[in-house]
Amino acid sequence: MDRPLCTGGPGIRDTGILGGVPVIDLNADVGEEASGPDGDGALLDVVTSASVACGFHAGDPSVMRRTLGDAVERGVVVGAHPSYPDRPDSDAGTWRSRPRDSPTNLLYQIGALDGLARAYTTRVSLLKPHGALYHRMGEDEACAKAVCDALRAYGNLALLAPYGSVAIAVAERFGVEVATEAFADRAYLPDGPAGPESDVGARGDRRRRCGGAGRHAGRREPGGGRRRNSG
Repeated sequence: MDRPLCTGGPGIRDTGILGGVPVIDLNADVGEEASGPDGDGALLDVVTSASVACGFHAGDPSVMRRTLGDAVERGVVVGAHPSYPDRPDSDAGTWRSRPRDSPTNLLYQIGALDGLARAYTTRVSLLKPHGALYHRMGEDEACAKAVCDALRAYGNLALLAPYGSVAIAVAERFGVEVATEAFADRAYLPDGPAGPESDVGARGDRRRRCGGAGRHAGRREPGGGRRRNSG
């Protein structure tokens, strides 16, 4: 089957734009062991990029490596899906209350995944925070800055951020490439933001989230950041 097209920029395969119209990168969160012992192969068959859990909220080195191998086999672009340490025995509260520690924790997770990716002669190309960190980054400028600090330190990674969020302006200000993201199984309000998940119809019946990260190649925003528009 033909893969959906996605446009260029760090981390996204440069397959071009049809007639000047931006095309959509279909992204999914993987490596969380939600698909069972056989992994996320069925999901990776249909996406163009994948955000792989880095062990803090789900996955472990073996799951990470298997997921990377499955993604590379299918030509899927690999991204990191770091998080607060959300395991039952972790101390997530300390990190949440000290955003200055976020860059170090993010670099640790990115580096672990990227090291495993080298075994398949590929590299991590984008970052999408998980869960509470993703939502806080979208609303809290200090948190968004901490995430961007990690991206700048690691180098050459794009950020997936919620459409209309604080994180977009912060990323552009610090020269970090950013792709705005929308979810295929979420209802959206008329002015753009996703509706509360508690609302009826806010989330579809599918167990897995697939995010469409719209990326418009070549547009530079003031401050040196490159912004990718949602599709």
